Amino acid sequence: MTSQGEPTVSVLMAVYNGERYVAEAVESILAQTYRDFEFVIVDDGSTDGSRNVIERHSDSRIRLVPSAENSGLAAALNRGLAVCRGFLVARQDADDVSEPDRLARQVAYLEAHPDVAVVGSWYRKIDPEGQDLGLRRLACEPLDVRWAMLFHCPLIHSAVMFRRAPLVERGWEYDSSIKYGEDYALWSRVMEELAIANVAEPLVRLRSNPWSMTATYGNHTLKGREISIENIGRLLGWTRPPEGFARRHAAMEALVLGADPELSIDDLIAAVPDVLMVNRAFTRRERLPAAHARVREAALRRHVAHRLLWLGRRRGTAADACRVAAMVRRLNPRALVSADMLRLAAASTMRGLGRR
Repeated sequence: MTSQGEPTVSVLMAVYNGERYVAEAVESILAQTYRDFEFVIVDDGSTDGSRNVIERHSDSRIRLVPSAENSGLAAALNRGLAVCRGFLVARQDADDVSEPDRLARQVAYLEAHPDVAVVGSWYRKIDPEGQDLGLRRLACEPLDVRWAMLFHCPLIHSAVMFRRAPLVERGWEYDSSIKYGEDYALWSRVMEELAIANVAEPLVRLRSNPWSMTATYGNHTLKGREISIENIGRLLGWTRPPEGFARRHAAMEALVLGADPELSIDDLIAAVPDVLMVNRAFTRRERLPAAHARVREAALRRHVAHRLLWLGRRRGTAADACRVAAMVRRLNPRALVSADMLRLAAASTMRGLGRR
């Protein structure tokens, strides 16, 4: 896969004042069952003991790239990418942990799927002390990943492995003007031309810190929502989004992903036609066969109906329950006759009556 003397994989990590966790992150890479890699670590102007911790590891595969000043994650990663020699690049954050077979599993996946340029994985969320907080699943198939990209970033940055050449050939790199969401912006460009996927097993442990912007699945920075809306805009051919679309997008996200923002029932109901419109544009762009498109829309209607009933139960009044039921009937008439849906609808109505 590579020229003689070059590693197959370059593991890329940027560190800024990560002394508390960086040793565990480094050791999780050095302990990989897959051995053909170099480990490029950019010390992005740390003022704590991060560099000393890294230098205590004498493994010859580590290539330390020091920087006198902190330039931010995106710029640090671009410096690291410039010196990576591997055919593949695997990201690793300085406070996360890779499972021992992570590299092996992702290399094998990319070898078996030559059409895929970027692959991530599911992950386990851990607290600052490393205690397990549960498994987090993400969309896996390229089509499902492209759909998810319209609402959030379905790739965990610390779990990504990508083919270096396609990005270099196109001049793609991280946008250093973006403080949070530089990965989402990059993958949004990649998905326009290349396939992206996830391995359906947890290959990393993602640490949830109070200062982390990506530790919780579904979290959106303002820039993240802007990127999501830009992705929808490209799909629909907009020059700019309609007035107020950011709020509508938040409601669409709640219906599609299961997020629970502080939106009214009216906001959620109003977002249903938007979700269906975007899905139809998506199936046209993807050139899905008519039968596949019908199956996909039916599944989406069932999902949105379920979410709308669930969200209505959590915060709706009796009047809201009636409006929800009317929309659910339009989406999926069978939803209201299932035992679970009847229970949810009844709970919504009783909760609403209790508030009056």
